[in-house]
Amino acid sequence: MSATEQPVSEVGLQDSSTPFVRDGRGPVKLASVPSPGPPTASPLGGEQATVTATPPAPEPTLVDRYYLAWTQYQAEHGTEPNPNELSNTLSANGMNGRASQPISPSTLRRYQLAFRIYQVWAQHRTRHTSAPSPEVVARDCTTLGVTGQYNKPITPDQIAEQSTDYERRWLRAVP
Repeated sequence: MSATEQPVSEVGLQDSSTPFVRDGRGPVKLASVPSPGPPTASPLGGEQATVTATPPAPEPTLVDRYYLAWTQYQAEHGTEPNPNELSNTLSANGMNGRASQPISPSTLRRYQLAFRIYQVWAQHRTRHTSAPSPEVVARDCTTLGVTGQYNKPITPDQIAEQSTDYERRWLRAVP
């Protein structure tokens, strides 16, 4: 987890008892993980076995929350928000920065490229059971006009650096 991504306790940005994620696939509910069950008798004798659950998905980070607001804005307005619009969306949903002021657009600006790349990554992930190849995602970013600073193409290395964050964000959502 990078220094800018810190776990947060809330996930959804709307009033709802069910947390959600929006990532280009539409709103989806987050997985609830059952707790380990009580010890049970072994069918082979008197030994006890414990039913274990899969480990819970990691808590969403601050950047994940920014991404949720980014996709919320896109769903409502049909276009990608600029940093000012994202700041206003976050503030309207009760997520503010220091001294309860809206989060600075300059803080949010640095995440726009990563969110664009994640959307391409997520489109591939929707069609496959495992994380997509960074080479394929980089190629599609170029095809779609998603470029870095000074129109430099996105490289597979850049995508590979973010793959852990992308996979964590993906695993938080259940279709």
